[in-house]
Amino acid sequence: MLLSNRWKSLISFVVLIPIVPLLAIASTLSSPHFVLEFEQADASLASRILDYSERSFEQVSGQLGHAPTKKIRMVLCSSAETFNGMTKGKFPEWSAAFAIPSENLIILKSPRLLKRNVNFTEVITHEVTHIILHSFVGKARIPRWLDEGFAMYQSREWRIGNSWIVGRAALSNSLHDLGDLEVAFPRSEDEANLAYTESFLAVAYIIQQFGKQALIKLLQEVESSGDMEQAMRKTMGIGYERFKRDWMEYTKSRFSITSFIFSPGIVWSTIIVLFVIVFITKHQRNRRRLLTMDRNDFSFYEDDDVWSSTDEHWE
Repeated sequence: MLLSNRWKSLISFVVLIPIVPLLAIASTLSSPHFVLEFEQADASLASRILDYSERSFEQVSGQLGHAPTKKIRMVLCSSAETFNGMTKGKFPEWSAAFAIPSENLIILKSPRLLKRNVNFTEVITHEVTHIILHSFVGKARIPRWLDEGFAMYQSREWRIGNSWIVGRAALSNSLHDLGDLEVAFPRSEDEANLAYTESFLAVAYIIQQFGKQALIKLLQEVESSGDMEQAMRKTMGIGYERFKRDWMEYTKSRFSITSFIFSPGIVWSTIIVLFVIVFITKHQRNRRRLLTMDRNDFSFYEDDDVWSSTDEHWE
């Protein structure tokens, strides 16, 4: 699941139960781990989507040390009507995709229907992560924030806009408690953006404080015990309630007014934004520099961590 506002890219959803029967799709194309169903309007995109899906599959399964044996079914909707018909209007119009792990299914809006700032490769990686993660933990239930945060981390969904979102919430004392993000996320776009951003930060916090292997072991323990409290105590040495408190204190401190204003990434990003206004013809190149600065400033990824998704054009 993912999100989209003026700062960032996309929103998608993981669904634990089926919505409605799939509509008729004209053509299919297969790869080693996927079967893609699509309509003629998107035939030119099919092979690229499968190629990127396979790359995402390799990345995420490699991180988890687990690969589902059954092919994942993907449906590419060429119209908003097709997409909305499958959800019966139960999802916000800004949603880009959703996954149904119980059916081994991913449903995507065609990139032609999405805003230009949406990185469709991130959408793919995010949804593939949901399917593989749920296959990894089996029937165990994991908190929504962990599910979404792990998917966002794998697809490298961090933008300078996320810094502003969480910074503003921290300064106004309106951050969500992780306990409120265990089952469902808010429907409003602004609140959903904040929930997804916090989820990413919670997973990044686990990795930074306890290591990447601790995150994988946590998921393994959740799969075997089905209990988040027990899993955290065994892998991280603290209970779930203590973790939530520590994370909240850490996040408020990291995004305090002092650290937020004087963060090198924020200062230089502001300069770059001004530069872009003056030299608008160089917007795309400067945007990539800005995103790189923001990622380096917050140090969420190691150099050898997950590969970076690209801003490909999918029209």
